[in-house]
Amino acid sequence: MFLPHQDVVNALERFNKYDTIWSKERDEELEQFMKEDPHLSEFEGQVFYYEGLEREIMAEAEHYDVGPIALYTGKGYIGFIFWLWINTIYMYMYTWGVMAWQFLVK
Repeated sequence: MFLPHQDVVNALERFNKYDTIWSKERDEELEQFMKEDPHLSEFEGQVFYYEGLEREIMAEAEHYDVGPIALYTGKGYIGFIFWLWINTIYMYMYTWGVMAWQFLVK
């Protein structure tokens, strides 16, 4: 069984646009985001960004045949990772909101 290296590379390249969910540390990324003093619309933009990526990856096939093997996407696991990203954003947004309200109340 001979499987050309380029066939596997081509099959995997379609997932490069989703690499932010596994190549970046979630908390570090969001702490950097918080240092930029974001507005509510920027939090919303982050959520929309990750929801859009999730919709795209969920639209991918369950597996891709590459010669005699199949590459499975693991959509269930990837969906969970998106859920973690989005909920972490909401957690930071909640903390940001509480701090903003405390400032207004004082």
